[in-house]
Amino acid sequence: VTDLFERKRLMMDGSDVFVILPGGVGTLDEFFEVLTWRSLNCFNKPILILNVDGFWDSLLALLDDLREKRVLHGNLFECFDVCRTLAELTEILC
Repeated sequence: VTDLFERKRLMMDGSDVFVILPGGVGTLDEFFEVLTWRSLNCFNKPILILNVDGFWDSLLALLDDLREKRVLHGNLFECFDVCRTLAELTEILC
């Protein structure tokens, strides 16, 4: 691909499900991109966050705090599921 936008578009179009693994700023960028698209009803593909050993606890707490401040719509949390183990993730996928 020639740029990041094209890469993300291919990712969105070619994916059946999005699994958010522990990662850094690139993972966060892609998570918020798919979360935004899903919340705007651009697609209805599952988003699964693998929160192994509480890796994403602070992110989930931030999102919850923003919801409490009424910056985020409450239904945003319906756009993704959180799995605490690989076995739980695998069960949902199969």
